[in-house]
Amino acid sequence: MENILKSYNEWYKTRKDGELFKINGEDLNGCDLSGLSLTYIDFEECDLSGADLSGSELSHSKLNFCDLSHATLKYTEAKYTNFEGADLSYACLDFATLDHSRFIKTNLESSSLDYADIKDAHFYKTKLNEATLQASKLNYTEFENCDLTHADLRNANLTHTEFCDSNLTSANLTRATVGSTYFKGSIFDETDMDYSSLPLWCGSLDIHIDDRLAAQKLYQKVRNVEYSDYISKDYKEKLLTEEIVELANRFHKVSDDEVKEVTPWAG
Repeated sequence: MENILKSYNEWYKTRKDGELFKINGEDLNGCDLSGLSLTYIDFEECDLSGADLSGSELSHSKLNFCDLSHATLKYTEAKYTNFEGADLSYACLDFATLDHSRFIKTNLESSSLDYADIKDAHFYKTKLNEATLQASKLNYTEFENCDLTHADLRNANLTHTEFCDSNLTSANLTRATVGSTYFKGSIFDETDMDYSSLPLWCGSLDIHIDDRLAAQKLYQKVRNVEYSDYISKDYKEKLLTEEIVELANRFHKVSDDEVKEVTPWAG
């Protein structure tokens, strides 16, 4: 690796716009590359499994089809970086900066991206099952046909984020910031959205929710109908029926005694 870095540093002095330094297919398994500047490098098909890239600079590089499983990229800066087809399973990317990067058919299963900055990134058919993205910044990021089953998105910023036809079964979105977020075609089966909510706009239509989330959303609507002095008698009579109220009171926070039961309209 020492000779490669020497060649790269010489090349970089005269680099032309659009050029990448190619080190395709190298075996860099377990290498210590922490804190290095590795921008504008084409690492395609390199074995970087278990490598330490913490604090390194990878912006504008390509890591397509690389093995980065169990690698450490903590505090790494990788803006405008391409990870197409890469294996990042069980990798640590906590506090990494990954905005405007592309993850096409990437494997991020059980990876850790807590507190990562992933704004304006694009994920397509990417595996994020059991990944943790706690308190990550995902503003304006797109998830298309992605697997986010059992993903941990607690306290994540999902403002203007798009989840199109993605699977969020058993994902945890507790206290996630949701605003102008697009969920069309996505699956919410046993998804935890406590202290969060589906936004009131068309981006929350045509999604696959389960009974648990249906009860939560119904309770919120019916509770406000019961409380408000500005709802007409017609709406109260038709929305506060015994049948609708019974379904709304199946909201799990009612059985946990955290919120009171809604009562049917008595006139």
